[in-house]
Amino acid sequence: MMWIKKMACLCLAAAFLAAGCGDPYQKGLDFLARGEFEKAAQFFLQQTRLHPDDPRAYNELGFAYVRLKMYDQAGPAYATAIKLKPDYVDAYLNLGTMFLYKLDPDNAALNLNKAIQLDPNCEACRVNLAWTYINMNRFDQAKEQIDKAAEIAGSENKYANIVAEIQRGKERFDMIRERSKEELEKKKAEQPAGEPPALKPGGTE
Repeated sequence: MMWIKKMACLCLAAAFLAAGCGDPYQKGLDFLARGEFEKAAQFFLQQTRLHPDDPRAYNELGFAYVRLKMYDQAGPAYATAIKLKPDYVDAYLNLGTMFLYKLDPDNAALNLNKAIQLDPNCEACRVNLAWTYINMNRFDQAKEQIDKAAEIAGSENKYANIVAEIQRGKERFDMIRERSKEELEKKKAEQPAGEPPALKPGGTE
């Protein structure tokens, strides 16, 4: 699905925001940037052992696991990051995105909304939440989130492609819903008005 690829890019950007000169995790981030996700996972797993109280190590480990599609390992890594730092926006963003990869929109929405509560200006959070709502056929809420993301970005047309996808999705959903309604009404019309009265013994009423 195209939306999964787009969300992966947003999540990747979130993972690299904290990187900079002298970053102790730069080696692992370089592995991620090169697509060497197994090496990245090994690196960050070692970092969690060396720095068990550092939430960022667990967040990056979770990210590497997601890229390897090891969701059962990624979830606990993100959960540990959040336990160590309850206001960790990136961890909630990445955890919500992981649930989106797993096609679990309810948990995706829960975590992405939490990230937005912590940081209302998290652009990536709102974009991923918009995709979540599209997946849930909640198109008005998706449009609300993407409009806010565009406002944060300072570009009205930045997410024009997603706005178009929301409109197409809404039209398809409305068409399917209307078709289902028509088919249901047709079936009701074809059904007999009622069962004939039961005869009494002897064949007479």
